[in-house]
Amino acid sequence: MALSACAQQVPAPYYGGVAPLPQGQALPPEPQRAKVALLLPLTGSNAQLGQAMLNAAQLALFEQGSPGFEFVPRDTGSTAQGAAEAARAAIAGGARVLVGPLT
Repeated sequence: MALSACAQQVPAPYYGGVAPLPQGQALPPEPQRAKVALLLPLTGSNAQLGQAMLNAAQLALFEQGSPGFEFVPRDTGSTAQGAAEAARAAIAGGARVLVGPLT
């Protein structure tokens, strides 16, 4: 004990309260989340309703606590053409499920 007290002390790195992984061990892969596109009128004549529905969807996801989903809101602009463009953009962005359009 007397010798260990005389040895130079190197502070352990701080990891925010999380124990470091053993050397050579990789982090487990993060589970892939399913992208769910919400086609909502976030601009235009129905913007207030669209924003309220987006807020409700985000609250529902938060309450469920499911890390397996990611909401991707897309603005339809309150038009049929905007809804079609939003759907194409959502699919191109990797959305697996489309919810909407509202009108």
